[in-house]
Amino acid sequence: MEYAARLGKLKLGEEDVAKVTPDRAYGVAVHPSATSVIAAVGDRDGNLGVWNADAPEGSPNDGVMTFTPHTKVVNVLSFNPHNPALLYST
Repeated sequence: MEYAARLGKLKLGEEDVAKVTPDRAYGVAVHPSATSVIAAVGDRDGNLGVWNADAPEGSPNDGVMTFTPHTKVVNVLSFNPHNPALLYST
């Protein structure tokens, strides 16, 4: 029960949310960094957004970079476990 009680106390504020892709998110991967919270998000139009949630306040685009590497939905994202600098997307 301790875990459930701790989960129930979590709060998410507006300052902790970012629009990472222009459209609805279909795939998400979290980078295995021990020092930063970085998420990659894919949407239905082929957009891929990378969000550094720990970016300093006032960073360009609030720490979000967006690319369009696909022409259709990006629904699977995965960081390479042996080289986390590589992000796979389908």
